[in-house]
Amino acid sequence: MVVATTNAPGRSSRDSESGAGWLDCSGPGVWCDDVPDGTRSLSWLRPSVLWQSRNDVVATTLADPTPAARARWVELARQRAGEGTAVADFVIAGPAGDSVSMLLVGDPGEGDNAQYAVAHELAEQSKSADFAVICSDVIYPAGDQADYGRKFHHPYRNVGVPIYALPGNHDWYEGLHAFMHYFCKLDDPGYVPRFGRGPAAWLASRLWRKPQQDSGTAGGADGVTVAERPPPDPVQPAPYFAIDAGPARYVGIDTGINGEVDAAQYEWLQRVSLQCPERPKILLTGKPIYVDGTYRPGRVIGSRQTVDQVVTDPRANFVMAIGGDIHNYQRYPVKLADERTIQYVVSGGGGAYMHATHVIPPVYINGVTESDFRCYPLRRDSLARFSQIVDRRLFGGLLRTSIEPQSAARYYADRGIVSRVDRELADRLSLGVRLKAALVRRIPAGRLFHRFGSEAFAFDSPPFFKNFLRVDLERTSATVTCFGVTGCAGTEHTPSVEDRFTITW
Repeated sequence: MVVATTNAPGRSSRDSESGAGWLDCSGPGVWCDDVPDGTRSLSWLRPSVLWQSRNDVVATTLADPTPAARARWVELARQRAGEGTAVADFVIAGPAGDSVSMLLVGDPGEGDNAQYAVAHELAEQSKSADFAVICSDVIYPAGDQADYGRKFHHPYRNVGVPIYALPGNHDWYEGLHAFMHYFCKLDDPGYVPRFGRGPAAWLASRLWRKPQQDSGTAGGADGVTVAERPPPDPVQPAPYFAIDAGPARYVGIDTGINGEVDAAQYEWLQRVSLQCPERPKILLTGKPIYVDGTYRPGRVIGSRQTVDQVVTDPRANFVMAIGGDIHNYQRYPVKLADERTIQYVVSGGGGAYMHATHVIPPVYINGVTESDFRCYPLRRDSLARFSQIVDRRLFGGLLRTSIEPQSAARYYADRGIVSRVDRELADRLSLGVRLKAALVRRIPAGRLFHRFGSEAFAFDSPPFFKNFLRVDLERTSATVTCFGVTGCAGTEHTPSVEDRFTITW
């Protein structure tokens, strides 16, 4: 049986505005000294950035070459590994012993201020950890090899543990060539994407953005040369893999561009999940299964089977599933019919623009209620921060349309969502504040290339409301901590603990 308990997290945004970074943000922390000169914030409003990431639209509307390309990479990986070995099934022998610690950062790769703020805290935590995993979107906007210097090697050069990675949709926009080169030491420069037949496939082949050649320097832009990080030890075998770490097994899957797995990967997922039933399993995926109050079980191409069918199979002994892609933190403790509880976690706040949490409706899904649900940033802080950016971008700060955190808290409390101590609630809201809150909440957050509202009002100054996870495994339990990163000088040495829970088995 799996039992999950939530511990009092201590200093956090749930306790005070200070914990959220509103009161201690006199300026950025020392991490800003690490940002290379000439670094520009990645703006998703630039036509050039949207054109670079056009393969998202090509794959979702015309034809997706990802499954065929993945099959080719897996073929090369198996040829290198040889048959009849554990590595041939992409199982990494990780740290042994009863106590093993893993760090997880999701969707980091914009290469600007927020990523460096998180990387600074990650480096501190790595002093007492064994390895780290990047879960989705290592490099924005299109996974290019020339971007690895500024957006991977340099930010994480002080993270003193091996870093493995699961590709996100953006890493696949150039066929995964750069990702496979850096993490798996595999190259296939002559591969030609396969789109199938028909007019849509023909058009997709013409529009598809080809892999970009490295500029010759690890740094890329401005000719800045950055020393490469050493590869993981051992080298990551493939885009999907498992790690036996202490008493548990991490199972990482590759969900490509469209959030799907192919039949061959699904068979592998079943196999490595059922191989050692005595080991608790933790799924790592580029696409979360529960997110924004919805259920997305993970489609298998050409089948009615789903990834979540494996996760909920009692023979596999999964206790948690962690997904990236959505740039915030969410947790859904789902209790199954057999009384087991599986923790479904979203953790994509590693550096990219923040996806709003204030648009998440009151949660009630598969028995998980609003009182069980956790998110970071809190809806009130998300609403307040976005209102500041909207005011600045649309009105130059002249109309004072921003909303104070206490007023945002009252707005949600009036709707039955209370997320912080009552003494920080504002008095009864004026009509003007209610109208401003309603306006900000209605900024579109659906899919248009990505999620228009979040990209249009992205910000690159503290407080950032980013996060990363630490998973501490013991012989009979796992303690999971979500650290919040504001980027503010007053909080960088004591990052807030936004959620902490223990799973026992």
